[in-house]
Amino acid sequence: MSDKKQQTAYPLRMPAELREKLEKSAFESKRSINAEIVARLEESYSPTVNPAAPLTIRRKGDGGLPSENVSVLPSPDALMSVISDMAENLRKMAAEVKDLKKGK
Repeated sequence: MSDKKQQTAYPLRMPAELREKLEKSAFESKRSINAEIVARLEESYSPTVNPAAPLTIRRKGDGGLPSENVSVLPSPDALMSVISDMAENLRKMAAEVKDLKKGK
């Protein structure tokens, strides 16, 4: 008998439009549709944030419009870059103020 844990098959019904999106994503990721579904489910349970991805929220559709993901902030990496630039500018400004005070 094999020590491998037997995975249970789970037939899944979904709207054709969703299947098309999954097929496209799976193709782009070079994965099977099953692997794409598993990866997306695992990601949804992951407490980590992708530092290269923008932070998004799910906006509920109104008046017949579909729900969509909306970027609310740039990626954490982009935010850290902006914060680093701001900190460097503040250090330079503080040095300039200090030099001006010495000159008086």
